Amino acid sequence: MLSAEPQTPARGTGAFGTLVMQLLRKDPAARPPAAEVRRTLQELAAPAPAPATSPYAALATGSGGSKWVPPVLHRNRTAQFALGGGALAVVVALVLVLLNPFAGDGPPENWQIRPENEVLSADVAVPEEYKRVQDDNGELVWYADPSGVFEIAFWHRAPKSDPDSMDENPGVDPVARKAYYEKGGASTTQMEEASVTYEDATHQGREAVEMTTDFIPYASSGDDPVRYRFRELLIPGEKKNDPYWHVRVRMPAKGEAAKDGDAIFAEVTEGLKIHAS
Repeated sequence: MLSAEPQTPARGTGAFGTLVMQLLRKDPAARPPAAEVRRTLQELAAPAPAPATSPYAALATGSGGSKWVPPVLHRNRTAQFALGGGALAVVVALVLVLLNPFAGDGPPENWQIRPENEVLSADVAVPEEYKRVQDDNGELVWYADPSGVFEIAFWHRAPKSDPDSMDENPGVDPVARKAYYEKGGASTTQMEEASVTYEDATHQGREAVEMTTDFIPYASSGDDPVRYRFRELLIPGEKKNDPYWHVRVRMPAKGEAAKDGDAIFAEVTEGLKIHAS
């Protein structure tokens, strides 16, 4: 853990050195945003301009574009290139460590562990700024993203016991849930053009299922409607009729938001700690 701001090195203080020092700032809020870091890395990685033909060009390299190279490498262009590549690798590693909120043990920065014993018999990991909402029947808790891009939902509910009942809940059976979504979801008016895949998984030593559903919200307008995605984790109870756990993250199906949604799902499922059957 850094206890003080790092000192600026005497050498190598060009764009590379400046970026490193900014990434090492003690206060995360003072570090450069990811877009700025990416732009600087691209500039550093760009091929160097062709050397000038004039024999005097080497003498006109002011301090602006120069970078420090160890004396032992002055006559070794290959080693100098390797040094630059290694330096960029260090910066990339720093970016991954300092700017990736989903790395490391425990919840990311600005997330929290929330006990949900009464509704879920579990603890959940969610972003601090998400607003908690609970339904009236005590089976569902969801956390809403203030921006409206993502939504995290948790259920702890009994499986459907009567196949002839009016309850639409497809339960923990992935085949039944796949068919449910392909028919349109809730009241068959939740979604259209659903594409559903699932695979076996485990959670805390329990058998589970992970499911991914891409869909268009029902009655979407426009020639190119936005597709959304459900990432879900289904965890049966210990016995056939025991309540099961259902975790769902709703997100856009494409672009950077989809990648962020996948990272949120990974963190949410990792942070779900079940206490009892």
